[in-house]
Parts: sequence; C-alpha cells; structure tokens
Amino acid sequence: MAPPAPVVEGHPVPIKTNGRKINVCILSPGLPVPPAKGGAIETLIDETARRYKASAARVFFEETDAGPSSRGADGALDSRPVRVSAAQRSLQRFLNRPARRGLFFLYDSFFIRQVLREIDFEPDIFHIHNNFYYLPRLKSHFPRARFVLHMHNDFLFEHARLHRRYRRVLEDVDKLIAVSGYVARRILDHDAVCRPKVIVIPNGVSPTRFRKLPPDDPALEEWRGRLGLGREDRVILFVGRIHPIKGVDVLLRAFGDLRRGPGRLRLLIAGSSWFAEGRTTPYLEKLRRLSRPMGESVIFTGFVPHERLNYLYNLAELCVVPSVCQDPFVLVNVEAMAAGCAVIASATGGIPEVVTHRQTGILVPPGDADSLCRNMRFLLDHEADRLDLVRRASQVVKDRYSWSLVAERYEAVYRELVG
Repeated sequence: MAPPAPVVEGHPVPIKTNGRKINVCILSPGLPVPPAKGGAIETLIDETARRYKASAARVFFEETDAGPSSRGADGALDSRPVRVSAAQRSLQRFLNRPARRGLFFLYDSFFIRQVLREIDFEPDIFHIHNNFYYLPRLKSHFPRARFVLHMHNDFLFEHARLHRRYRRVLEDVDKLIAVSGYVARRILDHDAVCRPKVIVIPNGVSPTRFRKLPPDDPALEEWRGRLGLGREDRVILFVGRIHPIKGVDVLLRAFGDLRRGPGRLRLLIAGSSWFAEGRTTPYLEKLRRLSRPMGESVIFTGFVPHERLNYLYNLAELCVVPSVCQDPFVLVNVEAMAAGCAVIASATGGIPEVVTHRQTGILVPPGDADSLCRNMRFLLDHEADRLDLVRRASQVVKDRYSWSLVAERYEAVYRELVG
C-alpha cells in the first residue's frame, strides 16, 4: 500500500496578491450555501470562502425553496443560486444513473449548463467538491483555468470498469484535495500516478460558534425545557444523518444496556434521513421501534440547524459517532471536541486521524455495542478521565482545525496553481 499523502500543517506563507485577487468558482454538490439545509460540505464552503483574503470566490448551487440564509458577520459571500425546474430535477435524477457509469456529460447537465451561462467572470480556479463528473465539460469551456478536485468521500473509483475514464479525468485535475489521509490512500491505491497532485487538508470548525458555554446560559435552559430535560439528566448525544451506515441502531442497543446502570440517562438523536429534507424511512421506523421500550429516555429531535448544534453539544456529556462504514472524516467529532463534549467514535475510515484513542477521545470497534456501552459507562463514572479528554481535545481543535487555518490552506493551493 502506498504511504499516506502529505498533510498540510501549520500556517502557510502569507499570500502576496499584487493588487489582484484570484477568481475562484466553487461548485456546491447539491445543497444551498450558506447551509440553510445543513450539509458538511456546504458548511465547509461557507465557512472558508468568506474568510479568503487573496481570492474572490463565487459559489454556485442548485436553487431550492430554502434559498441562501443570512451571511456571517466576518465576511460577505458571493453565493449564486442556479435555477433548475422541478421537471428538470426529476429528469436529472433519472439521467444521473447512466452518468455515473461513464456518460459523464449527462451528470447534472441542467445545472452545469446554467452555471456556464451565469459565469460572468474569467475563473482562475474551479474548486469542485466531489462531483468530478463536472470537470470535462468545464474544462472544455475554460481551458486556461486550473482545476481543484476536493474529495470528501472514497467513491471516486466506484465502478472499476471505468478506470481509464477516471484516469483521464484525473489527468485534467491540477490539484486533488482529500479530506483525510484515509481518502487519499484510497485514491492512491487505485491510481498512484496522481500522487504529486494529492494533498490532505482536513475539515475545520468555528471556535466562535462551537465553544463551551456557562452551565447557566439562558439558551441552555431554554433547550432543556424544549427537550424535556432535567438538570439531573446525564445526556448522551448523536448528531448526523439517520442512515444505516451511521450505526444509530448500534448506539440504541448500547444505550439500552447502559440504562440498567445508575443515573438518569437520556439519549438525544439529532438529525433526519436527509438533512432538512428528511422524511420517514424504514430505518428511522426501525430505530423508533428499538427505542419504544426505553420510553422517554430516547429523544428524536429531528433536523437541527447547524448554528444551533452547539447548544446540544453543551447539554451532553458524551457525543457518540457510531459509524459502521468507512467514514472519511465526520465533522461532528471536531465540533463536539470544540464544544467541550467528550467523544466516543468508531475506529473506522478517517476518524482515527481526528480522534486519538485515550488522548482526545475513545475509539471503539465499529458495530460493537458491548464495547460502546462499556466505554460510555467508563466516561460517565470517571469524571476526571472524561475532563482530561475534553481538555486535550479542545487544544488540538485550536491548533489544527479552525476554519481560518483551513481557508489559508486552500488559498495556498490556489496561489501555487496560478503562480
């Protein structure tokens, strides 16, 4: 196996702009930016693009009924919704299946066509998140631009028979950002020739949005009342999409055993089947059935907007990330760490790159409800150990995972490409 791609560490050399900013065109993979409907990638785009100092970023996303939310106070964002009709969206979902099997020009063709019509500037950089299918068409229209492909998942080679076509796409990529060493290794296992292009830049967190709050903060009291929590309740939290790969059923089984011990325990399950557009699914119904014997101990909150998640992290003593898939990063880990909530997570995918076992959190085997139960009980019963994890995790977040630092790393990549 090829060794991991290098990770960008520390602060890059300050960028000299010589009076002109780098024109960057960013394509969101689906949801609105700013993240009115949630989404880790959309959060990343929003948090980094409006912190750029040497770049002018325009963000294109498919228009939905939500539209953009209000901008943050630390910078404006040129966010441009692209209108795609309901009929086109329905047809596009039908066309995307053959597109993923090699007919790349079909993939989100209505969206890309509208983007090409609405670009009213000369892009220096295209920053494409996940959807590498966009690249050939954009390259044909803007041959002088540089292309950054940002992979948040490891599905780049999901169809082995298309390896040559994938390689041709990668030949047109100028830089390939992987969200974790795990994703980078997966890419290089398939195509080591792109090693010089690959760089690992992890996601980040806002230290002003996610932080430890005073226990008597009025907003926390309001959330306790909203969720029916008492001050004596000891809260365990899950945040994420309600999907089988996230292992929520494993957490419910572990919590069922944990309740037999001392203390008044409550489990908050925050999330929906598909971000703000979540609907009832067979898996969600299965979770509700599993939780019924536990009564009011389990609370399904539904979708919670990103800007309000800090209150949930502050209400909880433990945040559990029980993924049973090869999760590439999981933004929840760094958010919980920043908010002073102890993390227990599955040792899978890129998670161990963020959570160091018994240093900044606890790692458990994926799918192992018994191990998860034992480690939750240990941290609940040993406050000093839990607080030590929280303290070290908070320092690691400050040193490595601020959005300002991540934005600087992206801009260093842009400057390298445009010379």
